[in-house]
Amino acid sequence: MGVTTIDELPPSLEARFWQKVEIGSEDDCWHWSAAKNKGGYGVVGTGGRRTALATHVCLLLSGRPKPSEKSFACHKCDNPSCVNPHHLWWGDVTENNRDMHNKKRWWREPPKGEKNWARKLGEKEVLEIRESDASTKELSERYEVTKTLIWKIKKRHLWKHI
Repeated sequence: MGVTTIDELPPSLEARFWQKVEIGSEDDCWHWSAAKNKGGYGVVGTGGRRTALATHVCLLLSGRPKPSEKSFACHKCDNPSCVNPHHLWWGDVTENNRDMHNKKRWWREPPKGEKNWARKLGEKEVLEIRESDASTKELSERYEVTKTLIWKIKKRHLWKHI
């Protein structure tokens, strides 16, 4: 269950929260400089073992209570680490999907190469693998990835764009 009102946040959180934000102008993204989840969204401790998304805490601290338990913070800037309250708004799935389509942020395939959040290697390593005469086994051990991944890179089944 997420945090929905300012009353659910410890009084000491506000000062601690803003210390972890790289504040800029109203138009700039304000980057969360502390812990992040796998999606790149800021995470902040709210007491005990409880945590909340930094975007949710930011909206609450800015005087905007969560409309419903199903609401989540949406970004005008599409930057997961941004906690600028001028860039955030509460939305539901339908609103977020509409925003995504309006900005043409959707795709049929995940982003390629270094833009893919699940990548194991970077462009530099891929080029090194392709140029190497070492065995698939040696390369998989060196780069700490599977032999299948090495094989797919060498055969250009992956990273085709470079």
